[in-house]
Amino acid sequence: MCKVSFTPSQHPSRSNVISYDLLVPSPPLPNAMAAALMAFAAKVKPASVQKGFDKFKAIEHRIEPFANSRGIKFFNDSKSTNIDSTLTALKAFAGQNLWLILGGQGKGAPYGPLAPHLKTCREVVLIGQDAPIISKELRGAAPMINRLNIDGAVEYILAKAKAGDIVLLSPACASFDQFNNYEERGRHFKKAVLSRLALAKTSRKKSLP
Repeated sequence: MCKVSFTPSQHPSRSNVISYDLLVPSPPLPNAMAAALMAFAAKVKPASVQKGFDKFKAIEHRIEPFANSRGIKFFNDSKSTNIDSTLTALKAFAGQNLWLILGGQGKGAPYGPLAPHLKTCREVVLIGQDAPIISKELRGAAPMINRLNIDGAVEYILAKAKAGDIVLLSPACASFDQFNNYEERGRHFKKAVLSRLALAKTSRKKSLP
């Protein structure tokens, strides 16, 4: 959770400080601040701007939080189809226990720039066509395994993840080796996670005396 506070110059009183709460310091933040400044220039009251922030919902496939089970949080960032976008996501989760699902159809860019940001990854779980290339270029940056596809990755991670961990699909690759587009990939990821979480919950209930 990140709280950003700032005071519009025409409303300098402490009671008019605006805060914007986000699950992570993700890409919408600069846009939100720009939107707020435009609203203030149009003489919109700070309380009204705050109300708009409070109603903000994550954009699908863009560091989208969609599940929180037994202390494990899940994020869909399927829109990250290149290295720079995945770097943005990794910076948003810097210092946290991260399971990163990475891979797909590469675009020819080197994966090396990701390496310094993988230090706190519990494991990097590779999928798709570029998995062997990523494994070679990022060798030693973090524990790494190739699970071929999203279903394999989700199954593997759910068997190992613990409370406090974050599971992030941020592939740094296009989706066309296994899906029609990044939207289909992101929705498949969410379905794979949610269906397995539901099954696990049912199993736990049945095991109760």
